[in-house]
Amino acid sequence: MAMGKPEVPDLVISVDLGGSLTKVAAATADGQYCLLALASEVSEIPQAILKDVQSGFWGDANPESMVWVGVKDGLSYAVGKFARDNFSSQINLALSKTDLAVPKILALLWVLQQKLNLGSSFYVRLGVLLPAGECSALDRQELIDLLVPALKGFSTPTGKMSVRLFGNLVIKPEGGGVFLNYKQDEKSHLAQRSAGILGIGFRNSNLLICTDGTISDGDRITSNLGFHSLIQRTKELIGSTVDEVELATIVARAGYEINSRIIRKYLAKIGKERREEAFSESIAKSQTMYWSQLINWFKLVGADCLDDLIFYGGTTEYLKEPLAEYFKDRVERISWNAGAVVPPELLKSAVAEKEQSGLDFRFIDCWCFLEFICNRQSGYGLYTKALAVEDETAVLKDTPSDKETSAARYVRAGVD
Repeated sequence: MAMGKPEVPDLVISVDLGGSLTKVAAATADGQYCLLALASEVSEIPQAILKDVQSGFWGDANPESMVWVGVKDGLSYAVGKFARDNFSSQINLALSKTDLAVPKILALLWVLQQKLNLGSSFYVRLGVLLPAGECSALDRQELIDLLVPALKGFSTPTGKMSVRLFGNLVIKPEGGGVFLNYKQDEKSHLAQRSAGILGIGFRNSNLLICTDGTISDGDRITSNLGFHSLIQRTKELIGSTVDEVELATIVARAGYEINSRIIRKYLAKIGKERREEAFSESIAKSQTMYWSQLINWFKLVGADCLDDLIFYGGTTEYLKEPLAEYFKDRVERISWNAGAVVPPELLKSAVAEKEQSGLDFRFIDCWCFLEFICNRQSGYGLYTKALAVEDETAVLKDTPSDKETSAARYVRAGVD
């Protein structure tokens, strides 16, 4: 039976297809809000094998930990932690983000359906952030052509789902959410000032340049100088078989000043305590090279010739001290996240991995984009401090240490 189109969408989501984490901010018509972070690994696996592995789970495993999807052409994909833990999947940064967008978006829709008690069929207002260099008209149309047919019917661990788009797919370059927030606050000054929205993620660095209040196609700039460049160089110097995702977590948690306690604790866990000095030196040398590369890129794209510069993202927070020092005499005004703040009560439920670092900063762009879509394009009200209703946490497989906190549900003030 066909769904009757509601007056407002059942679900509004913004998706940041990050290199190491897929970040999602979501709101429902009945007032629930949540943030969700899924690991980025994806593997194409026969559906019979996916179901067989799934049958080995016992208890009520968190949906983030057992997500797979099957699409109409017969292809099936394990996504996130399920792909990594059961099929040795690895993050592939060589592919464009649109290449794996469909299984990732279908997977997160199923996870949200489970967490927010949605039906198997619903309408969604969907926004997607793509790297500035992968957000051309051709890139956007390719994503639409791939995603829209897949949404109409796909398989999940709990059966078939069908999702309809409420309006057009909203696609913006990464940094677009932060820019929309900045634009709202600075609209009276935009025509007189040049501004750059600069974000450094795991895979890419992105710069959006706004002149005369607009951002043209030629002012969307991407480089491959993401946090992964630092991690890759560090791994080369260490010369070990350490997992890149684990190394990235340790380097991020140790911070730019390289907290020796965190390094020591990690090395003790893997029985390499004697390498502490060399390990820290390798990170420091890699930082020097990475920072030099970034400075050259800043000069190349004219970041130090702007009136305003707004930083966002986890890696800019990691590099906050050198960024502030370098730009303090080069641009008139520096801002972090354009003053936007992700509600801390939502962040409590968003952790996808143990000891995940800097999620508040990594969600900024996604959260600002959600607010824009909700308030301007979906008929939803403004978000205010909400009441959190925690789900029961569940045991994943038979490993208590793998327990993950499930998403909280949030009710908008004045609703119900």
